[in-house]
Amino acid sequence: MVNIITSVIGAATIGLPGPVLGTSLSFVLVYSWYFPLLLNSHFQVPWRKLYPAIARPVIIGLPYGLLIGWFARAHPPRGWVPLGLEIVSSALIYLLLAWITIFKSAERAEWMLRLRLFWRPWPAR
Repeated sequence: MVNIITSVIGAATIGLPGPVLGTSLSFVLVYSWYFPLLLNSHFQVPWRKLYPAIARPVIIGLPYGLLIGWFARAHPPRGWVPLGLEIVSSALIYLLLAWITIFKSAERAEWMLRLRLFWRPWPAR
């Protein structure tokens, strides 16, 4: 409700940035504290394990997001295809960065197994 109300009011008063402001505001006011509470109450995820698991991707992602923002302003795309390629490239670069810095070796092995199972040909019936 916070997202909808602030997005509608923001769109009516400041225009196109209103929904972005509404989504950001709802994240700060609701999601940032309520989702960890839900994880703790429903799945018994301890707080001391939850916050480091959140902090590692944020520590990597925040500077990367700022770098991508700078790159987007410094090099505007010249069409839809270059824009799509830049979006896909930035996502793949972050995935590689996360693979190296965030995932532990056991997590990497688990994801490699999942990818192998996904790309394995389906057995004939």
